[in-house]
Amino acid sequence: ATGAVIPVLGAVAKSAKTFAEPLYEGGRKMIAGRALNRVAGDDAANVISKLQAAKPLIPGSMPTAAQVAENGGIAAFERMARQADPSAYTQRGMEQASARLSALRGIAGDDAAIAAQKAARELATEGSYTQAKNAAYVVDDKLQNLLDRPLVKKAMERAKSIAENDARPFGFTTTTSAPFRGVGGGQPQVKTQVTGQGLQDLKMALDDMLRDPTSGIVGTEAKQAKNLRGQVVDWMEGANPEFKAARTTYAAMSKPINQMQVGQELLTKLEPALADFGALGQETGATFARQLRNTDQMVKNATGFKGAGSLDELMGPTNMGTINNIASDLARKSNSERLGAGVNSDTFQKLAMANIAEQSGMPRFVGGLLDTPGINRATKWIYRDADEKAQKMIAEALLNPQKAAELMKGANRKILENNPELKALIGQAAMRSGGLLAGAAVPQP
Repeated sequence: ATGAVIPVLGAVAKSAKTFAEPLYEGGRKMIAGRALNRVAGDDAANVISKLQAAKPLIPGSMPTAAQVAENGGIAAFERMARQADPSAYTQRGMEQASARLSALRGIAGDDAAIAAQKAARELATEGSYTQAKNAAYVVDDKLQNLLDRPLVKKAMERAKSIAENDARPFGFTTTTSAPFRGVGGGQPQVKTQVTGQGLQDLKMALDDMLRDPTSGIVGTEAKQAKNLRGQVVDWMEGANPEFKAARTTYAAMSKPINQMQVGQELLTKLEPALADFGALGQETGATFARQLRNTDQMVKNATGFKGAGSLDELMGPTNMGTINNIASDLARKSNSERLGAGVNSDTFQKLAMANIAEQSGMPRFVGGLLDTPGINRATKWIYRDADEKAQKMIAEALLNPQKAAELMKGANRKILENNPELKALIGQAAMRSGGLLAGAAVPQP
């Protein structure tokens, strides 16, 4: 008889507890945790792990549970939860967008910062460049060999036009000295001289030829022109250390300028035009991501210089880390908005009754019973406030991944696992009860 009664009493106690759970804080936590586990499905354990490890990719962009869980059920549940606390979710979205834009602005700077950096670069290199441009050099055999190349001859004509357009003489001059009239006579000496400015004009002409699509220099010829330009620059740097120092300083001080220019290019793609008129929390993430697919062209567009280098080389590890984290942050936001799309369940609206049905062990039967008109109206009236409180609890937890994980883990724990003293006491009572029953079953003489 005892063996039959105990399971019945246990079922009654469990049912009573289930009906009472929505009416107190601890019970609502259990309901919320079970609901989250239920929608997470077979992936619940993995979801809990991800929620516990959640952290912002960008300072100030705190993720929601759906953004880190990568689970369709959690994502769908979070969309329903937004209705319970729309203000908090709207605020979170605006904070995330603001954090991403702020991180990118930290790279982009502004026009004043770029102008200041350019002025500093000019001040640091002006003296060395002036000295290098005014210096005169005798064209030796090595340079003459370069000047005799067809591509360089073509560039010389362009360099001459550059000088004439600036109303200054071309830097290349040829002088012929009178022949020696002493014993044996001699031949006239032809000497070609070039100024640093003339060599700079030649370098600029080669640069223009490489950049200008109408120059017709493509393929192998373009590679040759780039190689010849490098040899001309090497000769200039070897002939005048001041020129090399100026170029090295100029390149080093150009890098932060180019970084800001790239940052501004990316910022215009992430921040929509409506932001200029006060639109809040809006981003054009897809446009931003497309820029990161063709980085070489993007760098060229931003800096106006094809030789600025690859995006990774130019931006450096810290800036690239920020850019990639912004892209990843946008990606997990997009995933959470699309995962589980189309799922339409009233589980979130009927947390108490769904919990009762599920915990009964016969969810379909009890669920159908609770949906009958009379019982349905009664349970709605009893649990209306409790459901609202549980919904609010879930909505707040989904804004805090660690809190959501805590609810999910708590719902999986058994009461005896959390109360070892109670477990021991029940064990002792069972042993004593068993001894009494055994003694009662022994026939008396």
